[in-house]
Amino acid sequence: MIFRELDELVDAHQSVTTMVWVDGERVHTNFSKGADRPWRVYSMTKSIVSLVTGIAQDEGLINLDDHVSRYVPEWASGESSEVTIRHLLTMTSGRTWTPQLDDEMVSLADNQSVFACAVGQSGKAGGVWQYDNMAAQVLEPVLTAALGRDIEAFARERLFEPLGLSTISWERDRSHNLLTYAGITASGADVGALGQLVLNQGVANGRQLVPSAFLAEATGVGSAINPAYGFLWWINVDGYVYDGGRAVGLDHDDVPRNGRLVPGAPADTIWALGWGSQMMTIIPSLGVVALRLGRRPRYPEDFTLEAFTNAVLAGVA
Repeated sequence: MIFRELDELVDAHQSVTTMVWVDGERVHTNFSKGADRPWRVYSMTKSIVSLVTGIAQDEGLINLDDHVSRYVPEWASGESSEVTIRHLLTMTSGRTWTPQLDDEMVSLADNQSVFACAVGQSGKAGGVWQYDNMAAQVLEPVLTAALGRDIEAFARERLFEPLGLSTISWERDRSHNLLTYAGITASGADVGALGQLVLNQGVANGRQLVPSAFLAEATGVGSAINPAYGFLWWINVDGYVYDGGRAVGLDHDDVPRNGRLVPGAPADTIWALGWGSQMMTIIPSLGVVALRLGRRPRYPEDFTLEAFTNAVLAGVA
């Protein structure tokens, strides 16, 4: 396997860690700092929160069709009362969203969970798709209440420690709320182990850590409004889809178009994406997990999801 195209791409765009695994074997690494150092993965955190949610559901602690108002009482009246956990996971909650509100929560709010819960409802639950950090942050009070304990402690016990992950840290806001939309920092190897878990249908070291049925749903079509999005995971299905531009930090709204996110990639391709072009590509049919962590590219429009995925495919061909 020769990864010349991949190396040229990542080297040109301020990447720090690039790694590729095939059938569980690491076949390529590119470390600009000489080692696999922990890096903030931003919105790839959302995909990890999806796994935690699946474990919680399997243990009977939560149901995806629970109304959020069960855990956020102030949503018990009005249109917010119709929002379910499934709506939060699929970005179809209909919550009020603007770039300015999103920036205010991320940059200024001392209590980001309270801010996210208070922005109000502007659309019908299930009626609109919008990539929304605030909706993802609402999962913090929901999961905390459902678990009856700290989310990070639960994730470490049920997910991180069984996988042998040693570098993960999880940021909190100034009110000590876990950031469920973007808070995780981890090494490439640890992020890749989570990708390998998804590739292996939730099994690691002979243990079913995440239910396979949940993963099939989480990495399938979450809503007809945007079939390219599952439960906080991006997927490569045909349809009228929204791209992942906002997820990786492009300064535009997600652009709808007909087709697949990466036409040249297998239909079962899955992605976790984060601001600054943090990317993990999982291709179950090829046994591939690949990731890029690093600084925001100087020209992010040139470091696209399609370019990265196709460069990985060229290397494993």
